[in-house]
Amino acid sequence: MKILKKILETLIIISLMIMIIIVLTLIVKSKLYKDEIASFCGYTPFVVATGSMEPVLRVHDIIVTKKVQENELKIGDIISYHDKENNIVITHRIVRIEENNENKIFVMKGDNNNTEDKIKVSINNIQGKYVFSIPLIGKIAAFINTPSDLIIIITGIILIYIIIDIIGKLLKNRDLKGESAMLEGIKVLSHNCVRFEKSKIIYTDPFRLEKNYNDADIILITHSHYDHFSEEDIKKVMKEDTIICITADLYDKTIGLGFKKDNIIVVKPNKIYNLLDIEVRTILAYNTNKQFHPKENEWLGYIIKIDDIVYYIAGDTDITPENKIVKCDIAFVPVGGTYTTDSKEAADLINMIKPIIAVPVHYGVIVGADIDAEDFKKHLNKNIRFELCK
Repeated sequence: MKILKKILETLIIISLMIMIIIVLTLIVKSKLYKDEIASFCGYTPFVVATGSMEPVLRVHDIIVTKKVQENELKIGDIISYHDKENNIVITHRIVRIEENNENKIFVMKGDNNNTEDKIKVSINNIQGKYVFSIPLIGKIAAFINTPSDLIIIITGIILIYIIIDIIGKLLKNRDLKGESAMLEGIKVLSHNCVRFEKSKIIYTDPFRLEKNYNDADIILITHSHYDHFSEEDIKKVMKEDTIICITADLYDKTIGLGFKKDNIIVVKPNKIYNLLDIEVRTILAYNTNKQFHPKENEWLGYIIKIDDIVYYIAGDTDITPENKIVKCDIAFVPVGGTYTTDSKEAADLINMIKPIIAVPVHYGVIVGADIDAEDFKKHLNKNIRFELCK
């Protein structure tokens, strides 16, 4: 799709450049060879100098006419004709056609004029029938008197296009670099376990970890299911002073893991917590069309703000009134289905909340497979960046 768009853009630009070059070249010819009216393959451009045909044709528009036969003209046509007495070309509309010794005489009038033209026009005076106009290009033509002027104008147009294109690419690259910076130090380790290595090291729902880290400053637990509160894996990331956020039903188990009481935070939905200068907000996570995660359990998702970047850990959830209004830069959403949103539902949620980057989680271990992540990607709006963070 991007390749097709690029081809179309290139064709349009080339077409416009060719058209402008032809029109401006003809204007130069008309100024160099004043006794002739320049044309190109039967087409002739003129600059509108007065408002006699407004609003159809305005001052400084360029119009292009095509040479036609007498029998092709009819009342209502706009034509350009040569007023030889004053050596000017006038573009007006045919309002009447008269016969004169087997020749047709065309009576003309400007749309914005009150009277008909005094000149009776024959086919010999007619330069061509109006085909199309280009608004305001005649202002450029007014400054062109020599081929050198034309070269300068065309070179300027090309340079402007090149500069705009370069600036656009630089801005795009800067945006991509900015997005990449948001993801620095972030890795999805397994299932719903995301590791943030920022000013502090944060883990969400450690599960099936391949090695010991024992470097967590903060652990965020969404709920009590074994694949989210895994005692074995929590031990692999915790250290002596780790802070852990849990739901109320996990307090006794957490004490048993050896955490200091002051470092165990029992969190409630819709609250804001300041943990080691990192803002953590809680949000309900629950099922709306299944019974695995009841709303009354008050299980959670987390919205984490680090260095003015907002990360959303959805937890085990369906689409809910609460998460449909989340504002974040990066969202980690479950795509495995069965117990949570599937790939299509997860994409629907992302398309509603419009983060900059979307990351699929909760697949490939208990439920779901890699194909669910790919399907999630296919359903995302094009302006949302997809990442795996593996």
